[in-house]
Amino acid sequence: MALYAIENLDDAIDATRAFLFPFDLGRWLRLALIAFFVGGTSGAPTFQWNLPAGEPFPGTPGTAVPVQQIADFVQQNLGVIVGLVLLFLVVGLVLAWFGATLEFAFIEALRTDEVHVRHDVGRYAGKGLRLLAFRIVVGLAVAVVVAILAALAIGPALAGQATFSVVAILTLLPIIVILAVAAGLVNGFTTAFVVPVMVLQGGSILGGWRRFWATMTDQWKQYLAYAVVGFLLTIAAGIVGGIAFLIALVVLLIPFGILALGGVLVGGTAGAVIVALVLALFVVALLVAVAFIQVPIQSYLRYYALLVLGDTDESLDLIPERRAAVRE
Repeated sequence: MALYAIENLDDAIDATRAFLFPFDLGRWLRLALIAFFVGGTSGAPTFQWNLPAGEPFPGTPGTAVPVQQIADFVQQNLGVIVGLVLLFLVVGLVLAWFGATLEFAFIEALRTDEVHVRHDVGRYAGKGLRLLAFRIVVGLAVAVVVAILAALAIGPALAGQATFSVVAILTLLPIIVILAVAAGLVNGFTTAFVVPVMVLQGGSILGGWRRFWATMTDQWKQYLAYAVVGFLLTIAAGIVGGIAFLIALVVLLIPFGILALGGVLVGGTAGAVIVALVLALFVVALLVAVAFIQVPIQSYLRYYALLVLGDTDESLDLIPERRAAVRE
């Protein structure tokens, strides 16, 4: 029996090349925006308190922060802390929704060979919200199960009612690994196959899963092979993307480093402004480079999944013309 997960490795390369070339800057910029969000990068900034090493809070000697002082600080700034947490949460959810919506926009682009970000975001906003909700539910379900198992395994020891059991902890770890793998498969198959089904036939996440489930269970050997090969492809894509990132980092460091050195030589306030501006531009340029690197990688991975989906169920083939072209 032929395994589509093996046969489509080369076809996905040809499909990706036909989709991305001839090169068009405007098209690649739109694809870079999509790939940046769907390629595992949330785009959400991270924040942390930067406190001097020798004096955690003003006027407090030593390197350790007393628990009482932390409690006082939190109590005095509770409103600000809650506000920041809510702000980060809202921004994170908005970016997560945007990324989930772009999943549909990406499939639409691969399917039609046309890239329309604003139009497709408006078109698939509701589906993106449902995809985000599904991902949150899956994550919360795993977290709740792990919390319950952890409470059963080590809760009595933490409460002082028993001693720590190495057996209980060792039993808990493989269960957590199994849950993580299961959640990864559910989310991965949802993105790779259920989202295309929804683009093709409409409907909800659960409706897409019901339609795909019939195909997956009928062709379970094909999708088992896809799970294995897809996992290896993800690792390979990470390695290739990492190497490309390092190359881009070195290439960008040379001109921006020279400009920053010029700011240092200028000195004073003007020099500090120059260095800060160069640093900001360097970060932006690096993010753009990362997005461009993700374009061929994500295009390949999505075409690969679409080819497998269409081979296992002709009625779910979103790219019949592209498939025919690359196989001729």
